[in-house]
Amino acid sequence: MTGSAGAVPVSRPAPHPSRDAEHCSVAGTATTLTLGSLPSAVSCARAHAVLVVHGWGLGHLADSVALVVSELTTNGVQMSQGLSGHTWQGQHHHGRPPVRLALSTDGASVLVEVWDGSEQEPQHQEAGPDDESGRGLVIVHALAEETGVSRLEECSGKVCWALVRGGQ
Repeated sequence: MTGSAGAVPVSRPAPHPSRDAEHCSVAGTATTLTLGSLPSAVSCARAHAVLVVHGWGLGHLADSVALVVSELTTNGVQMSQGLSGHTWQGQHHHGRPPVRLALSTDGASVLVEVWDGSEQEPQHQEAGPDDESGRGLVIVHALAEETGVSRLEECSGKVCWALVRGGQ
């Protein structure tokens, strides 16, 4: 996404976290952030998203984007546990893979993308009233107009994405 001049497509997003960014890059209508797959990544990703969305003049979407980022990043961190390597841009890396957050906007909506190194797609879980987990995808689907999972060429893992638009 870094360096792309186009806006987020309205009919069908084409998710792809930046392949140019090392750790963090902000370029007008797109931003990327690479985080260690640790529990603290969630709050860092959420804070980054809120600041960026406000910077884009889309403060009315900040709460929804923050929740979507939190849920997708939490899933990414959890999916990365136990992994001992990943492929990124055709190169194999040893150790637990990072989590990569990408945000982009067309001025009216925000596309949230989170890459993790796991091949396993997120699964909807039935959560009981006392369960501490299992509601993330329900929250994401409630706040996003569109959601999906994509694969990147020359990369292991997947990108979970959600398109948050005003008026949700």
